[in-house]
Amino acid sequence: IAAAGDLKAALAAAGEAVRRDTERPEGYVVLGDLNLEFGDLLEADRCYAAAAEKARVFGRDAAEIATAAAIGKARVRRIEGDFVAANAAYRAVLAADPTDGAGVGAEAAEAAIASGDAVFAAGLLAPLDAAAPDEHFIAHVVLRRIEREAEAVVRGRLALFGNLYLLAALIEDEPPELGLVHGFEEATPEYAADAAERLRPWLEDDPDAADGLAALASTPTVSAEVGRFVEIAGTLQREADPARRQALLAELSALRDESRLIATTGRVLEEIAADLAPDDRPCRDEDGPDAVFPV
Repeated sequence: IAAAGDLKAALAAAGEAVRRDTERPEGYVVLGDLNLEFGDLLEADRCYAAAAEKARVFGRDAAEIATAAAIGKARVRRIEGDFVAANAAYRAVLAADPTDGAGVGAEAAEAAIASGDAVFAAGLLAPLDAAAPDEHFIAHVVLRRIEREAEAVVRGRLALFGNLYLLAALIEDEPPELGLVHGFEEATPEYAADAAERLRPWLEDDPDAADGLAALASTPTVSAEVGRFVEIAGTLQREADPARRQALLAELSALRDESRLIATTGRVLEEIAADLAPDDRPCRDEDGPDAVFPV
């Protein structure tokens, strides 16, 4: 029912299932997840606590249910903005399951960086070749905080190439008019807006996080790369010739190539050092989108 979009009906069905069998702890986890999705944090928290207690008492898949309940409670704390408590809760989950079988590493990294625990967050970063654009941005921020600047530059460039609208969304600018047709959801303006909304609670307390990406995007090397990326992507969607399309796709892949990004990181770091005085901040409104997304 929830998958079909009828959240109220799903809540009612889950509530009825729990009433029919009050000893099933997994039902309380489902009810907690639905309340969390619905925005009722207090009820979600209560359901997760009930799930953990019933799993302990009745011994039904106790470890698995306890983990699911602990993750739910961590998510409640994160949504509430209590990042210190969320970080502690995620730490407990990952201590019990170091392999992260539940797949909470990315959200745990967000809670960790928001609570100021950059060292722990660094151990949770999504792999270089398997991260979504917003995960690359998180990695960019984390790596800058622990002074691994070269790696931060690579991650920041991958965030820009992964979603050309992400930076504008993060600094609450109007998205650039790129005129592109997007073949996958992670590249769309909507994806950027959703990611920025999720990250905003701690970004508001750390404006340097998004400003650092803006500074990176404004360097001559990265600005030229992004401009070329936009140009190729626009040409690609108008090109019908298969051979020419293949050549354009190869050029896009070359721009994203990790070895190329690593090899040119030194030059980008020099440009950042040269262009930004200690008290400078990247210009947001005066320069407009072309300063970040030259075409």
